[in-house]
Amino acid sequence: MRLNEEVKVLLLVGLGLGCFEGLSRQFETRLSADLRQIRSHEEIPEKIAKAKQEGRESVLVLGNSLARAGLREPEIRERFAASGKPDPEVLYLTPDASDVSDWTAAYRRLFHGRNESPEPNYVLVGTGRNHLEDRRVVSPEKLGAYHAGRSDFGRILRTWLGTTDERARFLIASVSSLFANRERLRPILFYKVVPGYESVARRLNEGDPAKWLPTAPKNASAERFDLLLDSIRLPAERVMVAAIPLPWLYDLSPTLIEAADKREVRVFTGESDRVWPKEAFPDGYHLAPDGGASFTRSVMARLLP
Repeated sequence: MRLNEEVKVLLLVGLGLGCFEGLSRQFETRLSADLRQIRSHEEIPEKIAKAKQEGRESVLVLGNSLARAGLREPEIRERFAASGKPDPEVLYLTPDASDVSDWTAAYRRLFHGRNESPEPNYVLVGTGRNHLEDRRVVSPEKLGAYHAGRSDFGRILRTWLGTTDERARFLIASVSSLFANRERLRPILFYKVVPGYESVARRLNEGDPAKWLPTAPKNASAERFDLLLDSIRLPAERVMVAAIPLPWLYDLSPTLIEAADKREVRVFTGESDRVWPKEAFPDGYHLAPDGGASFTRSVMARLLP
């Protein structure tokens, strides 16, 4: 009899988890703007194909929130018009708090994991100081749940993830939205039941957003950047790496420059090694609209001279 009771409990727990999993999948895009953006990535190949049918070119911006702020759609369209080209389809694959691990995995899943998925005509890779260097994966959960395709699982498990814990989180998140989004669900619950949680969380998160990202080790390699460039099957003149201005001066590592040079991919660093006014970064990190417009024009003048 006891066994039957234990089985009933297990079945009840399993049923409950299944219900929560279904609800998580159904409502996950309501959890954050970042998740809504990530889910919209699935539409990118279709939009590229539609633009191609209409005789228009497409531009894909790869990066994170720095690239969204620094590589602006209106100025990209403006440069195409000035060059006498039809209005392009401008698309963004720029999940928050992401780096080259996420961008490479997502690009390969969208354009290498599907039959007859056309690639964009141009790719702009927007990066900060070390977003293109190999380092600890920011979120194994997001990588497994949203970005990586099954064909890259072996590579990621072998060389991108360094601990058993990270590998387990990656694999579980690849099949469970509830697990992948547990950190997003927890604050929502705390906001409702813990007095003062919102103000405390805001104070804890103030400051430089970059400090919460894993730093690259000294003399970091660029194998994932290499893989990304190999995966973008476009003529080199249609690909550009742009170092997004930050409140501090920085240079991209020689390893990254060498990887790009090997494929004759242009790297634009002309705005990251000069001092920008403080007001160009209203939140202390991202370019304001005016600064982003100015930077985009500089990049586009070199992409479409």
